[in-house]
Amino acid sequence: LILLGSTPRSIYKIKFILRNVAWGTLFPSVTLIVVIALVYTPLQPITAGLAFATFWMFYKLWTYLFLYVLDQPAAGDTGGLFFPKAINHIFVGLYVQQICLTALFFLARNQNSNASAIPEGALMVVLIVFTAGFHLILNQSYGPLLTALPLTLAHKSYGMPKQQSLPSGEPGDDMAEENAEADAEEAAEGKKPARDARVPTDGFDKAKQIENGDDEDDVRPLQEPVQATPTDFNHPATVEPQRPIWIPRDELGLAEAEAKAMLAEGIDASMKSADMNERGKITIDGRPPKNMI
Repeated sequence: LILLGSTPRSIYKIKFILRNVAWGTLFPSVTLIVVIALVYTPLQPITAGLAFATFWMFYKLWTYLFLYVLDQPAAGDTGGLFFPKAINHIFVGLYVQQICLTALFFLARNQNSNASAIPEGALMVVLIVFTAGFHLILNQSYGPLLTALPLTLAHKSYGMPKQQSLPSGEPGDDMAEENAEADAEEAAEGKKPARDARVPTDGFDKAKQIENGDDEDDVRPLQEPVQATPTDFNHPATVEPQRPIWIPRDELGLAEAEAKAMLAEGIDASMKSADMNERGKITIDGRPPKNMI
């Protein structure tokens, strides 16, 4: 641990924190297996059974690893974008395989040193064009969903009014449906809905209340309290407080003097559960300290 960890936090991470997923090496290996299965299944149908057994065992293995062995830090969370990344990796693998196979067909020679697989190479070119077209259609169809939700899920988004349904047969059902359809059409056209969905539509509006003699200043729509925006997918450095400086306690008292100086300057520092011997080896026997100031 002296070479791999020179601070209390690095040693704590090595000894107690779960390992991360090595996506850079996981994607290529799985992509290779997927491409082999897709290519050889039409040629040898038994490959489909072998591929099914392989991915079933992979499913069991990675389920166990993700539950008990591996961890995904908040700083590396993509909010569900690993799946489209994996799909794009598969297409890249298909492109490489098809280009290499096309080159092999065009370079093939018979006993007379003449090209012997020109038709097969031409069919591979057509297959590459078909694969690229399907990839383009897939990205155009689902690409916008990587950054925005569809309008059908707008009512489930943060800060949007929730759908409220009245009991069947009560007055206001037809009007509520018409208002919802009009709001959806205006939202699709980029216009701001004329009705504020946060104001309860109980049949009394501001103009009607003023006509009944109420003071205009006292007639205000009921609005939901303003809430902070969600920070679930923000980088931890932007939402979490600064971590205290963790200094190992030494025999000369230098760490204690440094911690007192930092606290005097308003910098959170602690020597909790960390010690350093005369040879400079750091040992820890507890969790990192929490913020104290």
